[in-house]
Amino acid sequence: MKCGGMMAIGIVLGLQTSMAGGNMGNLHFLDRFDNRLAGWTLNQAGGTVKIADVSASDKLELDDRSETKSVSAKTPFAAPSAKYIVEYDMCFAANNAGIFELLDASNNPIVNVSGGMKNNTLSFSTDTEPATTAAWADATYNQVTLAIDPAAKTVRCYWIDKSYSASAYNPKKQVAVKNYSGAAAAQLSFRTDSTKTGKTYIDEVKVYAPDFAIVGDSASDGKPRWSNDPSTVYRLGAAGKPDQTSPPHYQLGLLLGKKNWVANLGFGGSQSSEMASLAQTLLLDQGFRRIWIKIGLNDFNRGLSAATVEKNIQSTVKTLIAGGITPSNIFLCNCYGASMLTAAKDNERKAYNTWLAAYCPSVGINLVDNDGTITDYTVSPVKPKPAYDIGDGVHLTKAGSGQMAQNVYKLLKTARQDK
Repeated sequence: MKCGGMMAIGIVLGLQTSMAGGNMGNLHFLDRFDNRLAGWTLNQAGGTVKIADVSASDKLELDDRSETKSVSAKTPFAAPSAKYIVEYDMCFAANNAGIFELLDASNNPIVNVSGGMKNNTLSFSTDTEPATTAAWADATYNQVTLAIDPAAKTVRCYWIDKSYSASAYNPKKQVAVKNYSGAAAAQLSFRTDSTKTGKTYIDEVKVYAPDFAIVGDSASDGKPRWSNDPSTVYRLGAAGKPDQTSPPHYQLGLLLGKKNWVANLGFGGSQSSEMASLAQTLLLDQGFRRIWIKIGLNDFNRGLSAATVEKNIQSTVKTLIAGGITPSNIFLCNCYGASMLTAAKDNERKAYNTWLAAYCPSVGINLVDNDGTITDYTVSPVKPKPAYDIGDGVHLTKAGSGQMAQNVYKLLKTARQDK
């Protein structure tokens, strides 16, 4: 997919374009470059820096036209003293480069993530450790996540792994974990390299403390209206108008309050076995403390038994609890009906839901009743209710994702009222 090769489509946003602080929630900074660059300091010595409508949304465009100078944009932010996450999307043309740096107050780099300095390669380094490299597809939108622990003086770098073969889509994968000096971060910086020319695009820049995360299948990710992976047709506009406000993670964030961010770690095609294997690297290592799991339909559609899914779920929950997650902070969804399931496969779904209704209270975790609120049992085969069905009998509309978010939020409210 070439950067900037598609007509732009504006995205309706439910959150303020740029935020700083975090006194009311865990979101410290968010910028989607909605037609403004307020708060950014621009260096345009080697070209131009502006907002560009490209690939279905407004993005920060660094247009480097010089082989001896670079262009950049940086903005201040108040780094938390506890664990925090920096996340952004980036795309640059082949033979160009895009560089992110976390800077201290004196402009010294603490963390550097460079893409394209060597073709199709990401390079991650800190102020105390040399670079580790990973595969990175040039001329494609990539997402980078940095999980920073000031107390331990460590940084974990993740990117969405295009080489992952177990799914039609892509989960995050860790590049490396590195030590750093412990210097306080004070600025976010994006720049090009002085030896390369071309355009680099940046979008969805976020800084947030790890709190709530949703992990699971395509419906947890928000497909087909949105995806956490910025390279998919659901973000680039090829599959219709993308809607950032549609996914369940976003809608739960709105219910929690506008300065609250729920992380989206879902990816299409995922199964329960992957939840067990990714629980440590994606959830515990990044520091999340409340986990929302929506999984199972892909398992049953591919012929797995309820017993197999149950074992995978037990393994996942065991890993999370052993890693310090309080059972009452785990929210596990049962499976709503989907028209893709044969009668035999749907029986496995129902058996799993029956087991889950007993299992969740037995270990003190929350059962999220998607089946009771989303499934339309007036039709055969069963599927989501008409208002919740995107039209394929499997994936959810914005209202359906909102119902999932409401199911979790009601459990949160009940828990608060019981205290």
